[in-house]
Amino acid sequence: MGKKSIIGRCCICGENKKLTFEHIPPNKAFNSLNTKIITGDELAKLISDKNRLPWETKGLKYKQMQKGVGLYSLCSQCNNLTGSYYGDSYVYLANVFHFIISTHEMKTPGVVQVEIKNVYPLRFLKQVISMFCSTCDGFTKTFPEIKTFLLDKNNKELDRCRLKITMYLIENYTIQYSGLNCICYSDWSTRTLASLDTYPFGFTLEIDPKDKFNWELDITNFIDYDYNECVNLKFSIPIYQKNTVFPEDHRNKKDFIKNTFSPEESTNIN
Repeated sequence: MGKKSIIGRCCICGENKKLTFEHIPPNKAFNSLNTKIITGDELAKLISDKNRLPWETKGLKYKQMQKGVGLYSLCSQCNNLTGSYYGDSYVYLANVFHFIISTHEMKTPGVVQVEIKNVYPLRFLKQVISMFCSTCDGFTKTFPEIKTFLLDKNNKELDRCRLKITMYLIENYTIQYSGLNCICYSDWSTRTLASLDTYPFGFTLEIDPKDKFNWELDITNFIDYDYNECVNLKFSIPIYQKNTVFPEDHRNKKDFIKNTFSPEESTNIN
């Protein structure tokens, strides 16, 4: 028997259709291998078990995904259109940054200066936003203009007062999606954001962004370029590690242990 059809709301066009599998990130961007995925109750165990460090997944139940990670989130028309319009530009930069990471010696604060040729900034940004559509439930309901922004390759109407997308690099291989979260800080300020950590990139989508400094590269201004505009870019971008499931948590393992456990407890952790 063939695989049962999955009918649902397409995360871009919003129509109720047969859904196709969307690789997140594109399969040619280091997302084509068999992968073990931890979700649901098992993910909760990873977060709440005080005897387990966030990167210790041994013994947890997992779902085996063949040939890459993704979701049944887009109809075939939206999947094929966004893939053909924007996928290659994303894959190109993924390979460039993979080379940068693999040849870079980490230095405090982990920021590298890069100069990259033959970049299509608007295509890259649209691919990133299409992935957020799949991983953030109801995103296009809240921002209906995103549908036209993605399905019309030349459209550049994005509300930069309400949306901000930033990018960083990830040193260790990981693929994880957070969905939208409300983050509360020690000064009682809050931010609404989602993260996409898809090696070699990490992305943060913030709704109604606050004026909060961080090292991440703001790529929202990629909207200033045209679809067919190919340019050379020069910028600074941080390289982080990703060892927990929490958005914006880029601590290395040593710092996580130091911040989480007492000195006596830390001495008992390998």
